[in-house]
Amino acid sequence: MTAPIPDAPELLRIIPAVINNADDLLGDARVLMEAGRVPRAYSLAVLALEEFGKANLCLYAIGAGPGFAPEFWKSWRTHPRKLIESLGMQSLANGLGGQTVQSRLAEIVTNSKGTHDLKLRGLYVDYDQAGQLQLPQSITREAAEAVIEVAADASAMAQVWLQPDVPEALLSVATPETLDRVRAMAEQAALADPEGAFERARELLARGTGQPYVAGEVSPSPDPLANIVTEMAAAMESFQAEPAQQEADTRQAQKPDDQ
Repeated sequence: MTAPIPDAPELLRIIPAVINNADDLLGDARVLMEAGRVPRAYSLAVLALEEFGKANLCLYAIGAGPGFAPEFWKSWRTHPRKLIESLGMQSLANGLGGQTVQSRLAEIVTNSKGTHDLKLRGLYVDYDQAGQLQLPQSITREAAEAVIEVAADASAMAQVWLQPDVPEALLSVATPETLDRVRAMAEQAALADPEGAFERARELLARGTGQPYVAGEVSPSPDPLANIVTEMAAAMESFQAEPAQQEADTRQAQKPDDQ
């Protein structure tokens, strides 16, 4: 039997713990890079990304119904899935770059599997059936520097959740019921218009982190502001109100002109 998802207060207690551990792993990766220990630096940076992915998974799970529990625990325990969570959130910040949502998702899934495999390469010597030795030293400095940069971007996005008052404030304005409604609306919108839904999610992320949002442009690294939760709540309320407003506008447009 699958265990239930932790409740919202518990999820918000987990999030800072995994973010702090991710930042520690990223710091260790940088120390190893400076010491010339490139393969291990790569592997620790990837582990940091996985921890940031767990934080994103917890955020998504707030307000999720019991049916999400199997997916939650599978993602929590599966390395490539945690990378997908982390890299997917970064796509929200950076945009699609001309890709469709489907092609970007396929790219993230492929990259996550390859990144996980290379992480293991940085830790172990392998030997395949063709008689080839696979050594940690095959990981290049460029690859390690690139993944450390990606992890640093993930860290910048995550810092807002380390503000001491944010978790409690989030629960006060964004109830699990509200988040569940927003999630259901987002899933419906994603089916109807994936690219449009992606841009709306980017807007919500930008408003929640106090950053300017320009459609199709890369968002700057978040600089947490004191009103983050208020902005997130306002964004969610506007997203929920929009379908009702559109329906009202449609009814108004359909009325015959006054004679």
